[in-house]
Amino acid sequence: SYEDDIFQKEITDALFLKSFLLMGDYSQESMEIFDEIIDRCKVAEDGTVPRNFEYSVINNIELALITNDDDTKYRDLADTYLYDLEDTRPQLEMLTILKNAQELNQDEAMQRWREEYKDYYFKNWSFEELKKWNSRMEDADRRDRISRYLNDFIKHNNTTSIKKEDIKG
Repeated sequence: SYEDDIFQKEITDALFLKSFLLMGDYSQESMEIFDEIIDRCKVAEDGTVPRNFEYSVINNIELALITNDDDTKYRDLADTYLYDLEDTRPQLEMLTILKNAQELNQDEAMQRWREEYKDYYFKNWSFEELKKWNSRMEDADRRDRISRYLNDFIKHNNTTSIKKEDIKG
């Protein structure tokens, strides 16, 4: 019923806020709450994806990267429901680049990302958890490689943000 749908949305909104507040020091608990949101949310028959579902899947991909957990379940959900969303694909590809950069140079993937998403702005995105994760890395080569790409994304976002401000002004 309509009332049940509204109640479910209020629950997922509250869970989302709680998980977001826990993210820094309580990554595992945060992931569990995002999992509950993912389980509660239903993608509409017309393919409309609830925002809390979208954010929960992306946040769990990021948290899986940070905690070195398996992200297969979340990647599969993203491939099925989120990949065609224009504001989600650049985020997913960024997280893929950072994940792959743990082992390999990602210069070509980074160049493709820059070309394809040159006007993309990471709205409602914080790089803080990724920066903390990167700074805690013990392997210097890995840390430096990821730091380079992470800084590229941050610089891109700052530049895009400035461009968007110029357009408004």
